Amino acid sequence: MQFLSDIVNKKASQNIRWVIGITAIISAILIAGILIKNNTDKCENSLSLYASQLDKSMGEKVAFISTIAEGISSGAVDSTQYYAYVDKMVEKYDDVSAVYVCVPTDDAIWKDGITTYMSGGWVPPDDFVVSDREWYKGAIEKGLFISNPYVDEQSGNICITLSHKVKTPK
Repeated sequence: MQFLSDIVNKKASQNIRWVIGITAIISAILIAGILIKNNTDKCENSLSLYASQLDKSMGEKVAFISTIAEGISSGAVDSTQYYAYVDKMVEKYDDVSAVYVCVPTDDAIWKDGITTYMSGGWVPPDDFVVSDREWYKGAIEKGLFISNPYVDEQSGNICITLSHKVKTPK
């Protein structure tokens, strides 16, 4: 009879090991699932926060560039004031590196006939053709253009360019 009890004990021990093993696997899967869900939720919340901050910042920049364009279009700022105007505009934001106003003029020395006024008093070299620039073409075609992110040659930082089509008063 002892032989039969050994078989029952052995079988019970095997069944208990199987139950414990399966319970451990199921527990590990559930814990992993909960951890993944929590981390996914945290990531989604962070992304949502970053997206709202980006939306706010882009909204401010679009309003900013629209204000600059309106100042030029309204005639409130004329060509004798463009350098002072772009300098004043670039001072408004720490993360704006430059403001340009590009105007077709009869006395332009550049082959595309466009005079470029840039904050900081930068004057383009004689071979500068602003009308070949992606941001210039984009503004002409779309009215408001926002570039894809790129690395700025001067600062080495990732940046974007916003440009706005402006109709200067005659």
